[in-house]
Amino acid sequence: MADRSVTSNSDNSEVTVVKVGTSAITDHNGNFARNVARLILRQIEALQSHDPHHEFIIVSSGAIGLGMKKLGLTRFPEDTAERQRCSLFGLYELVHSWQEVTDRPVSGHWITHDMFESRQKLTNFHHGIKSCLAVGGIPVINENDGISVEEIERKFGDNDQLAASIAVDLRAKRLIILSNVPGLFNKNPEQHHDAVLIEEVEFGEEVPVDIDGKSAMGRGGMSAKKEAIESVTARGIPVYLTRPDSPNCLDVDAPDFSGTRFKAKGE
Repeated sequence: MADRSVTSNSDNSEVTVVKVGTSAITDHNGNFARNVARLILRQIEALQSHDPHHEFIIVSSGAIGLGMKKLGLTRFPEDTAERQRCSLFGLYELVHSWQEVTDRPVSGHWITHDMFESRQKLTNFHHGIKSCLAVGGIPVINENDGISVEEIERKFGDNDQLAASIAVDLRAKRLIILSNVPGLFNKNPEQHHDAVLIEEVEFGEEVPVDIDGKSAMGRGGMSAKKEAIESVTARGIPVYLTRPDSPNCLDVDAPDFSGTRFKAKGE
């Protein structure tokens, strides 16, 4: 049977999957947010300096936005084929941009959802991740939109489900979703000034959604995020939602961590 855990050869290791949303990693002009990427990578460095067995896998959105910038487009494409084109031009830009803000080697992994149904493909994926981590590298993952369009056909998918599938497959210790809002609110904070941050959500607890269907997380697409969170927490993995510029956004046990923790089943 295929090795289902990237850390199976080291009982002392743990994996954190970090999903970086488009709104977090690109600015309002569609440029790669270098300062945000540096903040994330510095926190990884700091945490690994205390625990060298703590591995981080980045699932980074932003390829479509960077491809739009490269092709001179100013409006988000509605057509799947055009989104695919933008993503294909943006994939290289995405990994190259991450590499430009760190001295550590960055590897690009383009995967498809059907990989999770193939033992051989999963084995190859695990070997690739392990080989990158073995040399102190930073794996950056995105969907291979050249042959798979599942994420770009979702109106608000933004790689949420892809990150969830990877977290479950790698038996991650946690999934951290970095977005442009500091966590889950009881109301949409863009529409309600009295919105209150919810620090913890019990497993199975209903996530608040405004009557217009938009997300209490502020960006929209709550259904995609909710689906991803539920699929991960149901497998015993907690999920955290926060901003990348929040203090200790990756150190979820820090006293000043600010965000929402979605508790896993059995906690």
